[in-house]
Amino acid sequence: MRVPRKCNPKCYQCCVLASLKNTRQIGEQTGKEKLLLYNVQKQWESRSLNHIIIWLCGFMQGLIGQYAVPILEEKSVWGTDAATRIAYMDTQDIARLTFIALRNEEINGKFLTFAGPRAWTTQEVITLCERLAGQDANVTIVLVCVEINSPSDSVF
Repeated sequence: MRVPRKCNPKCYQCCVLASLKNTRQIGEQTGKEKLLLYNVQKQWESRSLNHIIIWLCGFMQGLIGQYAVPILEEKSVWGTDAATRIAYMDTQDIARLTFIALRNEEINGKFLTFAGPRAWTTQEVITLCERLAGQDANVTIVLVCVEINSPSDSVF
């Protein structure tokens, strides 16, 4: 992927609001999260500023310190048995895509989702790290809280 060297200064006065909410997949947000995203988007639009809102699923680099290193050091890792999946991305890829989006005037005012090619459960990440490390992980299972929203919390 070729990344342009220079950003067009006319393109964006105020460029990116990045929202990281890696506890849920895109489309699985609660009513409160949707309301927050909707309000943020409306605030940016009302100011007539050039902007892009980017929703990030999860940073792949965080998995190294959270799972890979502790497994290699034979330390305990936290896991869940939840079916929630996260499509992790490399931070370098996120930076490149953000830079390309900033240079494209047709994307102004858009809401973009950046997600990796595959969504992983916590258990799948731990299993992969175990396989690559050649040893079993000491996993402490934690409960996943369930939030129940009333119909008034929902925007969509």
